[in-house]
Amino acid sequence: MDFPHHCFTTFNVTKRSFRATIFPHLEIKFNLFFRNEYYHYVINQDSRLQCLPSSDNSTAAHVIIVRGQLRYEDVREALGNAIGGRLHENECRRAIMLAWEEVRKAFITLPKHTVFDLDLKIWTTHVYLYVVYPRMSLPLLEKCDEEGCCCICLEELGGVALRRMPCSHVFHGGCIKEWLRKSRYCPLCRYQMPAN
Repeated sequence: MDFPHHCFTTFNVTKRSFRATIFPHLEIKFNLFFRNEYYHYVINQDSRLQCLPSSDNSTAAHVIIVRGQLRYEDVREALGNAIGGRLHENECRRAIMLAWEEVRKAFITLPKHTVFDLDLKIWTTHVYLYVVYPRMSLPLLEKCDEEGCCCICLEELGGVALRRMPCSHVFHGGCIKEWLRKSRYCPLCRYQMPAN
């Protein structure tokens, strides 16, 4: 069963330092800081909300050595390799664009023989919501020749074990059990099942 999941990502880009180096090129060092926070909210059958927070942190560093011209493709490749798999595609593009803008602004004034440190902090918050429904029981009907079809699977009702909702609507036993795992309402009239 899929549970509602929301994901919020924030980015913070800061320049740390410029250092002189003896090498005849510009070196850009990306210091990546990842923080993932997970919030699992459980709504119990008595409507109490319980939160189970957890988090993990990780860091990574990636260096680009620029000889001659600085290209966006170099930054995209380096950060894409380091960030790939940790963020969704559109968020990965956003992080790369933010880093590229900072590097491009600094590159105008940076001489060669420089190491440029850039911090990129990526903070992602994941929120999951779980709803615990109470167990419900429906009377089992003997195999019978009910007219019509099960509105859940759209197959004929006759010849299999059926179950009747308190609102008198009849469904295949397996179909209505699966339905009630996801919803407390009759699929036909929206009657709300009482909690046992």
